[in-house]
Amino acid sequence: MAGTDDRRVCPRRGGRDRGVDPAFQLSNVPTKGKNINLPHLVGQRFAALAEAIGTDGPFAVEGKALSKALEEFIAFETLRATLCHGTQTITVDHKGRWHVTLRLQALRNGKVVRETLVLDENEAIERCKMIHAARQRLESKISLMIKALAG
Repeated sequence: MAGTDDRRVCPRRGGRDRGVDPAFQLSNVPTKGKNINLPHLVGQRFAALAEAIGTDGPFAVEGKALSKALEEFIAFETLRATLCHGTQTITVDHKGRWHVTLRLQALRNGKVVRETLVLDENEAIERCKMIHAARQRLESKISLMIKALAG
């Protein structure tokens, strides 16, 4: 892996407790939270949170600052799905640099869709840094909103 330390490049949670799912917390807010949908799948959870804080959602006012951070994070949903549900092939070139090919076959609107993404080592590291930064912004905004709702 050309001398990279993936813990430095792509930090992990480190076992810290990130707390309870924000959609779950919003669903427990008296009156406003009673109609919050709590699907099982991660992508659908993000969609439910986006709906709850959207312009017509019950938490539109409180979630206004969160909307942009959530949108930025959701932009990585295809990559998340590919990593979790697709196949990956890692190759090493003659200079010792690695490349990863990510493939996903999914059903969308009743049709099979095949997606392929190829990243070299530097692109993968940069993408990881972008996801980490987006996650930090999202967690911060969620935390602020939950604290504001708690009073």
